Amino acid sequence: MYEYTQRTLKTLSFFTEHILSDTVICRKTQGKCSFAICPFFMKANGTCYDGKAKCCRPCL
Repeated sequence: MYEYTQRTLKTLSFFTEHILSDTVICRKTQGKCSFAICPFFMKANGTCYDGKAKCCRPCL
């Protein structure tokens, strides 16, 4: 039972990290996630929320 629980937790943590990974990368590189077009002086470079939004980074 203990081994099954550990395996389940490892699987869940893998999927959680995978879903959040592009969003975390965007935020760490000073980007902002946007479902619409990027604001003025920002350029779309990457994705957020598993590809559902754009990562907008300053272009200056």
